Amino acid sequence: LDGSIVPHTGKKAKFKIPRPGVNGGVSGALDGKRFVLTGVYPELGGGAGLTLGKVRTTTMIESFGGRVTSAVSGKTDFVLVGKDPGRSKVTQARKRGVALIDLISLQRLLVGQSSLEAAASAPPPRITNFSAGYPGQQRIAY
Repeated sequence: LDGSIVPHTGKKAKFKIPRPGVNGGVSGALDGKRFVLTGVYPELGGGAGLTLGKVRTTTMIESFGGRVTSAVSGKTDFVLVGKDPGRSKVTQARKRGVALIDLISLQRLLVGQSSLEAAASAPPPRITNFSAGYPGQQRIAY
């Protein structure tokens, strides 16, 4: 496998950034929903250690009325799982019963091919690799 997420269809789908009111993009599709991002999103630009993919993903979610927060809480509706997600956020989401979705599921939701309920109840993306973390986050020994 070349990525950490395998779409449920078994084939790699191309991601096109939806826009509200354009080419089927449903304005307000995410109104009032809270998302947490984990991993990187090379489909949207930026690989490991780069933030471009997350910035574009955040902008996309917010343009459809959603809100992106940094940590999983009782108010989180979805955790958007990218390539090499963080084990902590995935574990917290599972403990709290928060739906895990991938970019393809989000895209279907934004263009009206899926509902919030269907996205929340769909099988979670298969995670084959977790992030190793970032250098410099180890505990300092004194």
